[in-house]
Amino acid sequence: MLDVSAGLRHLAEMLEAERFSTPEDAVRGQPFGPKNHDAVTLTLDYVRNIIEEEGPFHGVIGASEGAGAAATVLINELEISYKNGRRPEMQCGIFFVGIPALKVAGKGWVLSDETDQRITVPTCHVYSENDPLVMGSKALRDICQPNGRTLILHENGHTIPHEKWLMADVGKFVRGLSQGAA
Repeated sequence: MLDVSAGLRHLAEMLEAERFSTPEDAVRGQPFGPKNHDAVTLTLDYVRNIIEEEGPFHGVIGASEGAGAAATVLINELEISYKNGRRPEMQCGIFFVGIPALKVAGKGWVLSDETDQRITVPTCHVYSENDPLVMGSKALRDICQPNGRTLILHENGHTIPHEKWLMADVGKFVRGLSQGAA
């Protein structure tokens, strides 16, 4: 698996030190992720094997760098589905205090101002403006289809919040999927 904790610390320091005009500008070129795309490919192969053996799974969920990994898996699975002319099994993504997806073919981030790649299934984004990595959450949000996004904001920084109202909102998103409303 990917070891990204040092990269996250560096990214947080950089984002605190500077103000950027867009979330994409804030994360662009940050030293994060694997040294080469082989680690991303190996991770995707590993997850794909789990999906094939234990699936189907209807969505992905992740927090922090796990949200970036989940978004990477989701983008990859959507591309494979569309390429093969079938409806994607993955129908949603839930991202807590996330960071953007990683490019599968190369180093770097999937950023909305550099690619047409989008997560085209409903997504739920839970993050805080008090998070030093909030620009990463916003860059992840920006690669998701606008009319299928649900944003839930909290005040607790770079944490997975546990407030009842917030979890109720996440539950409402999930229930909306099963009712076709998300």
